[in-house]
Amino acid sequence: MSGPKISPYELRRREQERKRKEQIREINSRLNEIKLKLQDFQREYQDLAKEVIKDLTRQMSYISTKGDLRVAFKNLRKLENRIKEEEKILKEEKDFQEKIQLEKRRKELKSKELLKNLEEIENEYKEILNENIKNQLQTFKKAIKLNPDNENLLNQIENFENRLSNMYAEFLEKQENKRYVAKTFSEILGGGVSKGDGGLVVEGDIDGVPIKVRVEDNNLHFDTPEDGSCMKAMDKLVKELEKKEVHLGPIKALKTGKILNQNTQRNRQRIRQ
Repeated sequence: MSGPKISPYELRRREQERKRKEQIREINSRLNEIKLKLQDFQREYQDLAKEVIKDLTRQMSYISTKGDLRVAFKNLRKLENRIKEEEKILKEEKDFQEKIQLEKRRKELKSKELLKNLEEIENEYKEILNENIKNQLQTFKKAIKLNPDNENLLNQIENFENRLSNMYAEFLEKQENKRYVAKTFSEILGGGVSKGDGGLVVEGDIDGVPIKVRVEDNNLHFDTPEDGSCMKAMDKLVKELEKKEVHLGPIKALKTGKILNQNTQRNRQRIRQ
């Protein structure tokens, strides 16, 4: 016993319907993959992919399974190809942005290190800082913030630091000499050493004649009695200093213009002759 026969037309129609359903499933499956891909774009590229995702989503909405599926497949292939190209562009853009950020962070770190170095210079050489040096440091700080990779600037800073180092070495040598001279005066005059305006101060006496000395970097200032009693005392002071290899030039009294250590100066002239 057999059922009703199916006509060739019906068989062909059923086969076409089966194939269409398979094609629709394939299209929907590929569309789902595209949706997942766009989600990956969002996670990976964030704001960089914002406009691209919007445009691709709009293009995806044009793909319909209600009409001619050949058109749907054609549009699907175009969309998939475009997604591949957009992914390449997004990756390049992300790499470029990351490179910019890395370069920015590198410059920030370098600027921070250079500025810290200038602060260390200020602290290390604060005893010799004057207005010119302070202004130069401020100029360097501004230039570093503009471009820490400026080779000319870096060379200027290096030369500047070397000059400061030499200046500081000279300053320390002068300070040591000044302390030595003050100590020598203290031993001869029998007085202590104290800090005064512009230098070190020693107060004492020679043979009962009070003498006060202010030792500066390049000068000595004496405070002595004005009654003439200091003449012999100053000559004796100079002789004692010379025994300790501290040699003084002519010492002139500010008020009278007399040379207080004139005897010692004459003796020197005779020795040279």
